[in-house]
Amino acid sequence: MCDEIDAVSARIWAWDAERGDFVPLLIDECLGERSSNSRLPITHDLQTAKKHARRGVEVAYYEVLRIRREMPGPIARDFGVLCTRVGAARRTLEDLLAHLQPNANSAADLALPILTAQAGLSDGTARDQHKQAEADALKLWGALEVIRRLEEMAPRKEARVRMGRQNDGKPDQRIFIATLAETWIFLTGRTPGKNPDPDKNPFVRFARSAWSDLFGSDDTPDFIGALRALPVWSDYKISELKSQGPRWT
Repeated sequence: MCDEIDAVSARIWAWDAERGDFVPLLIDECLGERSSNSRLPITHDLQTAKKHARRGVEVAYYEVLRIRREMPGPIARDFGVLCTRVGAARRTLEDLLAHLQPNANSAADLALPILTAQAGLSDGTARDQHKQAEADALKLWGALEVIRRLEEMAPRKEARVRMGRQNDGKPDQRIFIATLAETWIFLTGRTPGKNPDPDKNPFVRFARSAWSDLFGSDDTPDFIGALRALPVWSDYKISELKSQGPRWT
């Protein structure tokens, strides 16, 4: 996953040394349209706009990944996987401890078998070796307790998550649009229009281009619900975004 994120960031910020410019993205066409449009121009030179737009797209990408990790479905699946893996880990560790001491009832029962297993191979005095064996026994016994607790809690957590709100629309699209909207206000000095028709709304063209730059153009959303869910910014917030840009600029 980290390699994929690095690859996306590298693509966003790729530089063409011969041209002295960024490697073109689809969003650049949208910025070019705005730079030559007297009705809704960008309020920065084109090169500066490209830089800030790329930063906004990068942040929007990170936000989409974060939201997707936190959505109920994936979280519930994660707890299902956890339940399976802790069960396997518990059985393996129980087999190990039973091999060391079949009748162990506490960490103290494991210290001597652990000491015996390492006798003649460890450095240090006999006292040091005894202390180390006791410490190791505590760690193994504690690990078993943690694993058993996780095994008990994981299915309960999975059930609770699945009982949570499932019909949450498309939060990844909403956070994507909201993030790009702040960039748009900074670049154009205007709040985004909410008309979902890309032919009539340049912000939608910009957002769809950004999505395609990040995720490919095979399934670019129409963002209808995300546009409706855009926040209502106060006059102060709009003024702040126009003058200073989003917090990540």
